[in-house]
Amino acid sequence: CDLVIAEVSTPSLGVGVEIAHATHLGKPIIALCEGDDGHLSAMVAGNPAVTLVTYRDEREVFDRLAGALGRIGVAHAAGGETSGGR
Repeated sequence: CDLVIAEVSTPSLGVGVEIAHATHLGKPIIALCEGDDGHLSAMVAGNPAVTLVTYRDEREVFDRLAGALGRIGVAHAAGGETSGGR
């Protein structure tokens, strides 16, 4: 895979393992969190490889996810190429 997108609004040991594995492989990681990020585990909050995206509703999550994908250089399904040409 090219990157990992993880939903971290609810603590999950399995998601934490996947984030740790992606970190080990050097994959970009985007973590989606509904509401504030006050309840995040240290695996997510303290991991410099994780780009945290907080959101309030479904529309906002898609807008913010598209922005995060652009910042890390990944084209999203709705449009075009990134500056990296992928």
